[in-house]
Amino acid sequence: MSKPKRMLASTVAKRLEAAEEAYQQTIQAIADEVMQRVVIPFCNKLNLAFRCGMGTFIFIKENGDTLSAEWADESLLLQKNDNPYSHGTKVPGSVGVAKACCTHVEPYGQWLAIWMKDYTPPGFKEQE
Repeated sequence: MSKPKRMLASTVAKRLEAAEEAYQQTIQAIADEVMQRVVIPFCNKLNLAFRCGMGTFIFIKENGDTLSAEWADESLLLQKNDNPYSHGTKVPGSVGVAKACCTHVEPYGQWLAIWMKDYTPPGFKEQE
């Protein structure tokens, strides 16, 4: 019976780095697909811009109003009301979009939307 080969720490580190890179590429591919199949059609249908970063995401109307995932209920995209403590108004057709965007990516503890890119639909006139 032969002796098992020694495994160097550098080899382990390289294998783990490769595995993490492959995992991140898979997450990015899924985020890109959700962006193309869910977010962009939603934005185009309702003429909304999509912005993400800094650990969150929002949809913006041309008048500057925003839609975001309600902190208490990530399954809804809500229209912001003047009262910051209100729960807002549910946006029709937004439940699936919100659920897809708010899917948690482990072990990063981030929403899938954070892996997406900003999007502005054709003809969208952003307020200055």
